[in-house]
Order: sequence, then C-alpha cells, then structure tokens
Amino acid sequence: MIPTSSLILVLKRQLPKAEHKVEIIYYTDSDDSLEICLQNISSSKKIRKKRILQTKLAENTRNWTFVKYDKAFTKFYEQYKKNTIDIAIYYEHRQARYNFKDEFYFDGGYAIDEKKVLTTPFPNIFNYKCPHINNKYWTIKEFNGYWPNIREKQEENEENAKSNEMFIKLRQGNQGYNFLDTKYKVVWSYNNTKRFFFTDEKIIWARNKLLGIGSNNKNELLYLFALLNSYVTSNLIENMIKIENEKAILVSLQVIKYQIKVPKITENNLFIKEEIIKSVEKMLLLEKIKLNDLIDFPDTLIQKFDNMIIENDYLILNKGIKHYKCKIQKNIKLVEKIIKEKYTKNDLFNEEKIILAELKSTPIIDFEKQEIIKNYIDDLVFVLYFNLQISEIGLNKAAILKVICEENKFYDFLTTGIT
Repeated sequence: MIPTSSLILVLKRQLPKAEHKVEIIYYTDSDDSLEICLQNISSSKKIRKKRILQTKLAENTRNWTFVKYDKAFTKFYEQYKKNTIDIAIYYEHRQARYNFKDEFYFDGGYAIDEKKVLTTPFPNIFNYKCPHINNKYWTIKEFNGYWPNIREKQEENEENAKSNEMFIKLRQGNQGYNFLDTKYKVVWSYNNTKRFFFTDEKIIWARNKLLGIGSNNKNELLYLFALLNSYVTSNLIENMIKIENEKAILVSLQVIKYQIKVPKITENNLFIKEEIIKSVEKMLLLEKIKLNDLIDFPDTLIQKFDNMIIENDYLILNKGIKHYKCKIQKNIKLVEKIIKEKYTKNDLFNEEKIILAELKSTPIIDFEKQEIIKNYIDDLVFVLYFNLQISEIGLNKAAILKVICEENKFYDFLTTGIT
C-alpha cells in the first residue's frame, strides 16, 4: 500500500486499445496497518472497486486522486471540465494581455526574514505592510508590521547596514518585483486554506506563508476572487486536494494553475460575469464602512469621553456634565449592536475612556447583508460553470435564481453533498 501516491501496475508490454479499462481498488480505511490492509483487500473487505478507461489516466497525469471518487463527483467533474477553460488565460502573460489588456502575477512571497518585520515604518522610504489573515473578513484588515521597499543593496558600511538587512531578495519563483507593483491582489493562506481575500493594500510576506495573484486589472481580480471562493471551487479543493487524515488543506500555486478552471465566457453570458464583478465590489465595500460614515459626530476639540449611551436615534457622548448628541443617520440597529459588542461588558460600558478617534474608526460591517450577497454571487458563479440559461439578474431576483440552480442535478451535490 502506498498511502501518499497512486500506483499503476503494467502487466503487459503493449499499447492498450482505446476502450481498455484499468481496475482500481481503493482501500477505504487508511488507519489500518499494512498487514491488516492487505488481509482485507485479499478478503474484499473495506474496498471499493471500479474500472476506469486508461485514457482517463493519461489525460489526468497531474493528479490521479479522481480514481477514488464516487459516480456523483466523477459526473460533476466531467461536466465541470466541459464548460470551462484553463486558467492559463490569466497566468500566461501573452494570453492575459490579449484577453484582458494586463498581466497577472501568481506569486508565493519574497525572501525576507519575518522575524525582522518592523513595528514602525522604516524612515524616509515607502513601506509595505505585512498582512495578517483573519477568516472573519474577505479583505485584509490586519497587519503584523512593515517592511521597507529596498530592492538594491548598497555598498556595505555602518550607515547602510540596517537598510541592507531589509533588502527584498527575490526567490526562484518570483517574476521579478512585478507582484509587489500590482495595485490589486487576491491572497490566501497556503496552509489550512479557508478563503481567498481581496486587497488593494501594498503588502509583502515571507516565502510561501501566503500566496497571491496580483494585477492592475481590478475587475478580473474581483471575478477570480468570486470563482475561487465559490462552492464549486471549494468542493474541488476539498475532494481533489485535501489529503486523507490531514486536517489542513494546502492550496499551492500549482493547485490553482492546474486544478482550477474558469467558465467559458461568451456574448450570451458576459452579462452574468459583469454582475458577479459588481456584486463582489458591493460585498467588499461593506468592510470599508466605519462608524464615522453612519454617525454625525460633533465638531469638538474633546477627544476623550467618560461614557456614552444610545437613545432613540442618537449616540450620546458624556464628558463630565457635558453631553454631545450625535445623530445616527442609518443602520441604527447595526450601530447599536457593534457598539455594545466593542464597548460594553456585562451590559455596562467599559471603565476605560472612550477615545473619539478610535470610536469614529470602528468598523461597522453588516455580515448578514454580506452573506446574502455572497450567496447570490455563488449562484451566479454556478450558472456560469454549468451554462444555465437565465434572463433576469439582480439581488432582488436571488430567490428566482436559486430555484433555477436547484433544478440542476449538481446543485445539491455541491452545496449539501446530497446526490
């Protein structure tokens, strides 16, 4: 038994016929010892048998994990391949320039020492931010520190020692510094991948801790973001990439390049792709809203307050005997919920002083609305992948869209695992 790879035994030295099939024996309990495994196989216990065209093995030499799949997944995967094209239209620069008038850089980080990440920016030079992944969000909102944009080493002396130490060294897989120079990026964690993130921040990280796709073409990156975060892609990654008995899912650049495909876009379905891009942008914009966008704060020099209360449509800030009424202009329930979550403990406001600048910059993210938009985007992506016919789009048509999706035989399989 070889638990980490596939094994093919050639029993006869001659070219097989086109219809020749290979018998696959898949052992279902990888916790068993080799001895028990062989005994069970001999007794036809804990095994699944199937016959697969040898041509299928030749067509999928990059990954033979498909041999263990049941009929439901096999049918889904065959249909998936029929309706898609290779993602090389993005990572091969000639194709990308022809199709999208831009280039897309698939990158795995740079040769920097993350132990030397700075807590404050390096003086007199532009600094990149070192991102911290938080699966609560869809954008990069947290950072571990800074790294200066130093791309050339200077003559070694005492004055230049620190800057040379922060030199951004290229790795073998880097395409120069092009990824760093792109305006927009889709980023994900290599280890234990749970979601893909979109950012317009100038970021850098060490080696393969994170991976990313960078481009100046915002719309196409928003579209790739939607495809990669869809339940279609999630199912493929879960079934084709995840190693049995391993909790973490490792999604490398090679996985994205050679396992994930993109829907065929024509004049007939281009409007769906455009709706996906618009909807993703709306979903991500929800993460940029701060309390200052929803409340009319007072024009005052006072920056620290003793406490605050929410009364009717107002946030009331208290400083000694003075009271400042701030009109909550919209999303009153959401504002109240966020303030209570951040500033109260056991239904009482925390004893610490309330700093106005921090209060204004408090994120106000409507996660429920975000989830509604995300579900709508996922269904639109499903429509593209399985070439379904729809005429009406819009978030107000999401229920109708879902009914159309549910009529497809693969929808339940992808969303619930029901066949």
